[in-house]
Amino acid sequence: MPRLSNNRQSPQTDAPRAFRLVGGRVTPRTVAPTPPAPTVPLKAAPSAERIRQLAYYKWEAAGSPPGDGATFWLAAEQELAGRA
Repeated sequence: MPRLSNNRQSPQTDAPRAFRLVGGRVTPRTVAPTPPAPTVPLKAAPSAERIRQLAYYKWEAAGSPPGDGATFWLAAEQELAGRA
């Protein structure tokens, strides 16, 4: 047999709850959630094509040395990202 109660069931919400005194009774009160902190827009990462072009120019300026060119790629990536 279901249990009967005088308590009204409030809808479930994710908002935090506080309590207030009304007419000698403690009643729940929903507290408005705090707005999220503003986000800082992230700087877009340089495209692979721009990195490739700058790495090629750096490789040519260095006299076209043999190797896979990873150091030139990393240097170009850092320069375009503003970390140079």
